Amino acid sequence: MIRTFQFGDLKITGITEFFGPTHDPTVLYPKYDPAVVEKEKSWLVPDHYHPDLKRLYIAINIWVVQTHDRIIIIDTGVGNRKKRVGIDRMDQLNTLFLTWLAAAGVQRDKVTDVINTHLHLDHVGWNTMLVDGKWVPTFPNARYYIPEREYNHFVGSRKNGVDLDGGSLEDSVFPVEAAGQLQLLTDEKHLFDLFEIVQAPGHTPGMINLWFKSGGRQGVFCADIFHHPLQIVRPDWNTLYCMLPEDALKTRADFLKKAEETKAVFFPCHFVLPHAGTIKHNGNSYEYVPLTTTQL
Repeated sequence: MIRTFQFGDLKITGITEFFGPTHDPTVLYPKYDPAVVEKEKSWLVPDHYHPDLKRLYIAINIWVVQTHDRIIIIDTGVGNRKKRVGIDRMDQLNTLFLTWLAAAGVQRDKVTDVINTHLHLDHVGWNTMLVDGKWVPTFPNARYYIPEREYNHFVGSRKNGVDLDGGSLEDSVFPVEAAGQLQLLTDEKHLFDLFEIVQAPGHTPGMINLWFKSGGRQGVFCADIFHHPLQIVRPDWNTLYCMLPEDALKTRADFLKKAEETKAVFFPCHFVLPHAGTIKHNGNSYEYVPLTTTQL
């Protein structure tokens, strides 16, 4: 699935690696309350929740930003041929992502930059591809950016015998580093005179958001602050994957306040069509407003 937005001077394309009714909300959200789904069913069904399966629709979206002089990929999904033990929907995935990328007008050797907002395995997969039995950078002329705090946490945990990455460091991060294409983000506040880098700890310790403006409008790539629109209605629901739960709650609350105040268009990694939207107040809570146009 390929969907392109014209955002001021920026061309932003979301490429969906896969989507479906994959997640049991009773597992994904430890604080899950079925009464909430029943209350919100008018907008959840049929796009965001499958009532017969009792599953949430979740997508894996890879974002591509084209400026006048850069082609930037933000989070690279699951990737092909990656061994992901215990995660059947991701194990040895085989999609036509590079064909879809070309259909969006981008050849892989023209990509200038890749940003991994955090190091979960569904955000780094297409960093590399398998060539003659070896993992090599998919984007040979790109600089890859990873938050240093994130890198140190995941690599440090691996050295201490704790596997937080499910094998993705070996096949999707270390080959990029070995090729000399990796750059760690330390204290940078801005990138490419385009993005404001905002720390967003909680889901992982070093996750970042990328805020930007174009055409007089605010936008943000928000990584995994949300996995599903339900967390906009219930921002007190963390996922079981949130490593720092209290930080995740604060980060989500701060994000919602800022996004609503600035009328920002947010581009998450896991929402199904139209993949992006805005936030508005709804009484004492917030509401997800999906985009209805691709011209912003």
